[in-house]
Amino acid sequence: MKTTLSLYASKKLLPFLGKEFQKNTPKVATEEINPLYKCYGDVYYFERKKYLIFCNELTRVSFMIGPIK
Repeated sequence: MKTTLSLYASKKLLPFLGKEFQKNTPKVATEEINPLYKCYGDVYYFERKKYLIFCNELTRVSFMIGPIK
């Protein structure tokens, strides 16, 4: 198993990450990634403001960044 942080991003989150981030990201086989390092990201709207929200697959720990413009 590799200790590479793996971020699964929604279609709404991809524009916030930028094209350079997407091009320079190495491809790793899913079965090689430790579940502790798998995170899911999305854009969340609360009171008409945008927040980035991330959740760990294994621990279900979530954190939110924002509001962002």
